[in-house]
Amino acid sequence: NTGGILLENSDMEIRNANFVNNEAGLELYNSTAVIENTHFASTTEEVIEAYDGSTILVASSTITDTLDADAIGIYDSTLTIAGTTIDHVHDGDAIGAYDSVVSIASSTIKNIDDGDAVALYNSTSTITNTTIQNGSGDGVAIYGGTATIDSSTISGFTEGAGVLVADPVAPVAITNTVI
Repeated sequence: NTGGILLENSDMEIRNANFVNNEAGLELYNSTAVIENTHFASTTEEVIEAYDGSTILVASSTITDTLDADAIGIYDSTLTIAGTTIDHVHDGDAIGAYDSVVSIASSTIKNIDDGDAVALYNSTSTITNTTIQNGSGDGVAIYGGTATIDSSTISGFTEGAGVLVADPVAPVAITNTVI
C-alpha cells in the first residue's frame, strides 16, 4: 500500500498503467497530468486530487473501489474525462469539484455509496453522452456555478435527486437527457 504520485509544478503522462491497493493515486499542485488507458483499483484515499490551477485529462481509464474519499477531487483546477468508467465509490463522491472547470464525455459513473456521483461547488461543468447511475446521494449536485447536461442518462439515486440544483449563477441547461 503506497502513497501514489505527488506532482508539484510539474507535467506527467501516465499510460497503460495499473495502480492497485494504494493509499492514494495521483496528487497535483499547479501541475498537468494526462492519464490514458490506466486502471485504478482499491484506493483508500482520493484516486486523483488536483489543486491550485492544475489540469488533468483522464481518458479510456477505469477507477474502481475507492474507499472513504472522492474518486476524483478537483480544487481550483480543470478536469476533462472522456471514455472513462468510475465504479464503486464508498463514502465519497465519484467526482467532487470545487471552484473548478469540469468536462465529462462518453463516460460511465455508477454505484456510489454515501456520496454524490458528481458534486459541483461553484464550478463550471459540461456533461455529455454520459451514464450516471445507482447511488445513495444525488446523481449530479450543482451548488452555484453553471452546468450543461446533454444526451445523458441519470438514474437509480434512491435517497437523493437525479439532478439537484441550488443557487446556480446561470440557468442549468439539460437537453436530450433521461432522468
